[in-house]
Amino acid sequence: MMTRDERLLAALQDLVHSYPTTKVGPQTLEAYLRDLGDLPIEAVEFACQACVRTNRFFPSIAELRETVATHLVGDAAQAHDAWTEVRTQASRIGRNAVPLFQGGRFVEDREPTFSSRVTEEAVKSLGWRYICTGEQSEVREEFLRTYYAMRKRELQRLQYGFWDATDILQLHEREHDPTPALNGSNPTT
Repeated sequence: MMTRDERLLAALQDLVHSYPTTKVGPQTLEAYLRDLGDLPIEAVEFACQACVRTNRFFPSIAELRETVATHLVGDAAQAHDAWTEVRTQASRIGRNAVPLFQGGRFVEDREPTFSSRVTEEAVKSLGWRYICTGEQSEVREEFLRTYYAMRKRELQRLQYGFWDATDILQLHEREHDPTPALNGSNPTT
């Protein structure tokens, strides 16, 4: 089994071999290893493959980081899917997010859970009670505006490398989640 660093090097070597007219020296390769080393390895491998399929020229570090960020955060079109997810949770749980007990036995966790950090942050920002009780067209508009702002912030965190241990762990866990919206097999999304 390859180590993380070996996997990163292998992904970059495959990338270099996919652009035979591009000359990449050892110092350039070191820069790529250093500047991509903070990202989840599976996402970097995905970004390398996606760039080979979509870029005519060898990608810069910034292009690879942007591809990783878009892959992990999702595209802007997912905002409407996120709103649907929030409304589904609101219908299931209601405004009083508490565990459901019947006959003294725990039946269901009634805390809202979301498939992405961006959705979760947008919900926290607006407040669960407001989402459940506010005028829905107004809430939807505000949710979408907040979602886009949170998505932009999350993209910047990934592109510019503002990480902490919690971020890396959460993103790594989501990479292994079978949810198609987060792990789509189409590298262009």
